[in-house]
Amino acid sequence: MGVMASRDRSERGYESLYTESESAPVVRDIFAMRFPKAAQVLDLTYGLGTFWKWDYPFGLHKNDWVTEADTHHDFTNYPSAYYDVVAFDPPFSAIGPPSDDNGDWSARYGASRQQGGPQNIKEVVAYTLAGIQSAMSVAHQGIIVKTQRVVESGKLHDVPHAVKVEIYSRGWQVTDHVYLHAPRRPQPSGRKVNNFRNVLSEFIVATP
Repeated sequence: MGVMASRDRSERGYESLYTESESAPVVRDIFAMRFPKAAQVLDLTYGLGTFWKWDYPFGLHKNDWVTEADTHHDFTNYPSAYYDVVAFDPPFSAIGPPSDDNGDWSARYGASRQQGGPQNIKEVVAYTLAGIQSAMSVAHQGIIVKTQRVVESGKLHDVPHAVKVEIYSRGWQVTDHVYLHAPRRPQPSGRKVNNFRNVLSEFIVATP
């Protein structure tokens, strides 16, 4: 079971650290603390629904490009609508050759842009910021975005910082940034381990 290991007040909002294997407990607690009265929620990148493995009390609208969902809109250009809260999990790294031999990861993020998922870190950031703009355009209580820092070509790229700058530049505020340090998953048989891939994920919560 995960633990909320720290909770400190800063000028940028609350900071918390979870040690969970899933995102759902983090999302559950964010709603309990920040959006207890939410009635209609949109997940822009629903995927397999990993955010929602809990007994949520609101109506959830599921949007995803390739999986079975309520709608199949581009997450960076969602049509005009009204939701209390919008949550999404944009791509956190460039695609490269698909490891599963069918390219499903690439297809998830993109048919209306270039060729599927982002090709480099600049596109990762661009997709993420466009998703924030899209989420803000339909959210009235707040948004939740999951992101993380990325190492590409030997350099550390602070994507969460870019997200926060975008939020503030649009007149919103960051009310929480919650870190998820998931346990390292076992590697498939025969795969060489080059690094531990245990970068913290960060859930950034923003309100108008």
